[in-house]
Amino acid sequence: MATHTLLLLENAYRRLTEQIQAIDPKLNVLTMDDAGDLKLNGKPTSDPEPTLAWLGLDLFGCPAAAHFNQLVADGTQLQWVQTALAGVEAPIYEQLLQQGARLCNSDAQAPSVADFVVGSVIAHLQRYAYRRELQAEKQWQPFQFRELGRTSWLIAGYGSIGQEVAKRVSGFGARVTATRRSPQPDTWAEVAAASELGNLLPEADVLVLACALTEETQAMVDAEFLRQMKPQSILVNIGRGALIV
Repeated sequence: MATHTLLLLENAYRRLTEQIQAIDPKLNVLTMDDAGDLKLNGKPTSDPEPTLAWLGLDLFGCPAAAHFNQLVADGTQLQWVQTALAGVEAPIYEQLLQQGARLCNSDAQAPSVADFVVGSVIAHLQRYAYRRELQAEKQWQPFQFRELGRTSWLIAGYGSIGQEVAKRVSGFGARVTATRRSPQPDTWAEVAAASELGNLLPEADVLVLACALTEETQAMVDAEFLRQMKPQSILVNIGRGALIV
């Protein structure tokens, strides 16, 4: 069996040396430092031919990020690329797929994003900002708020993030409906086809956009879309900004 060559940043390899070696002791490791210099198994090289590449979070803020990405884009031998991002609509990913590489995105951020969604909606429903204003002014008076358990949620895009959101809010007693291209039975939500989104909008108290940015979803939320939503309903977009006009 041919030995693969893994491309990743030097800082990432320093942090994960033991884990990588445990997966395959014979794996060739091609690293790039902050200056853009390459080393193959610790020795300088100028003729890299990676078959595997890891685009980790270390690339953010790395001086050699552009050089690294170009090396990946030019990698004619690449068979597999792992990215730390959930979204894979960037042109470089389309190029890699056309070149025959297998592309894997990441769902590692799904729990924390779901926490953010639920926390933000609770803060809005419970009117935390207004509570703090009253407390600062020492005004102890009743006011209206909404309970999460009495809300109906609609999640557009039911991947790892959407599922984590559904898992959390269903635990509060909320009713959850989700849409995806290939609906399947699910524990946490009633799942419908993506084409049913417009029909489901009028019943949702909270709409969460967790879908990928594609030709079909770009600018999906326009004035007509908003008119179909309930008055006082909440729109949470955790996808790309271009989902909304």
